[in-house]
Amino acid sequence: MAPASHVLLFPHEHTDVLGALHELSVRSKTRPQLRTFLASSSAVVYEQILALDGLERASIGPFDDLTTIQISQLLVLTEENPSIMSDTSVPVGLGIGLIAAAVAATARNPGSVATLGLEGVVVAFRLAIELQRASRDIQKSEGTWARMVSSYTLEEVQQHLDKVNGTLRPLHHAYVGQVLPGSLVLFGPPLTLETLAKSSNLAQSITSTPTTSKCLLYGSHLPPVDSAKILRIYSVHEACIIQRSLDSTHSPAGSLSAGTFGELLRLIVTEIVQKSMQVVETFRTVATALQKRRGSEVILTTVGSIWDASAFQDILHHHDQNVRIGKFSPSPKPFGDDLSSIPSDAIAIVGMSGRFPESDTLDELWRLLETGTTTHQEIPSSRFNVDDFYDPSRKKHNALVSQHGCFIQKPGDFDSRILIMDMVLPTPGSGSTTPEAALRQKDLTMLHTFNAKEREVEDWRSVLQKADPRLEIKTIRRPDGSHQE
Repeated sequence: MAPASHVLLFPHEHTDVLGALHELSVRSKTRPQLRTFLASSSAVVYEQILALDGLERASIGPFDDLTTIQISQLLVLTEENPSIMSDTSVPVGLGIGLIAAAVAATARNPGSVATLGLEGVVVAFRLAIELQRASRDIQKSEGTWARMVSSYTLEEVQQHLDKVNGTLRPLHHAYVGQVLPGSLVLFGPPLTLETLAKSSNLAQSITSTPTTSKCLLYGSHLPPVDSAKILRIYSVHEACIIQRSLDSTHSPAGSLSAGTFGELLRLIVTEIVQKSMQVVETFRTVATALQKRRGSEVILTTVGSIWDASAFQDILHHHDQNVRIGKFSPSPKPFGDDLSSIPSDAIAIVGMSGRFPESDTLDELWRLLETGTTTHQEIPSSRFNVDDFYDPSRKKHNALVSQHGCFIQKPGDFDSRILIMDMVLPTPGSGSTTPEAALRQKDLTMLHTFNAKEREVEDWRSVLQKADPRLEIKTIRRPDGSHQE
């Protein structure tokens, strides 16, 4: 009997990107290769962002990349179980998940997963930028470019779409981009989707997608993107030989035909941009191919997503496959298994001093932190009459909108000596001209930048006298090697 077959499923979305990134960050503390990949991934994305013009760069915001998550989880899998890199493994990609799936189809070991994975991250970013540019040319909108429809067949939905699209130009059409188990996902400019939701019989069945789509995808009528611009990768990586077949939900008839990593990525770009997603049909094709192998079992692992793969599992069962769900090793807890097991002296604070609310000493502050005690309280009458300043309507100028705060215990018990660390301008002509010129230049810089000026000795005396007539300057010292007073 043939050995077990690993099926690696790379979905097109993740509904908890921040949670996944946090989990990977925790894992990276004990996995040097993962830690290096995450840092390198962040660096290459930053380089790509810097290459954009200012307006486009400002419009991007935080870039949370599904490809980075999927490559990272694939790296963890290959470190823990090298057998998933065997010839019998079957990567299956949906949408943008195809890029990470291409890495899984090409890599030989964890090192090559990380190396090719960085190329995949760059390709994913460039592809996203090109798709957003193309979508902005159709309609400038911050709305969603996809909606989900349930309870209707593909034929029924297409009839409604034909009615709405009849008066629209082709690039403004709404279309079925994803055929998922139990639902369809419609893509189109936000204005077209809004019209569809208001004017058709589909209105009651149209809902938001689990994740927001910011551009058009999966449309045969969409203009092709410049693959050469997107796939600028190292030639040595582009020439890497494919090790195992890759199944795409955009080509359900069979696996993608490519010989090298570069060829596979070119096919994938076209798949993502111009081909609709036929999920169930692809799952059946994969299940039929696995059935012919007569393997002992199928290990189904969803990589980089919490997408529900139960439909795939059911189809495999219907094709007489013994299915086992692949799982990751438990993630280590960020601060250990039990916080209460950490002794109070296990954490050292070096070089700290001060007075804090309800804690005049560091020991008192530490006890507050250990017990989780809050110092937030109603403003005590011993400080001031809160009614004189409290105005939740905000009609009074500079009024308080809260009756609570945090207070130190004895506000008057401060050290009477005051140490001011700041610049003191010398009086004109009192010293060497070169240092004085540098200091005057700083004075002008302060004026231009902050509308403020540096102070001479008499200015400081005036400030102290206004604060309290008892304050006086005892001495002014200049640190050794400093050109400033």
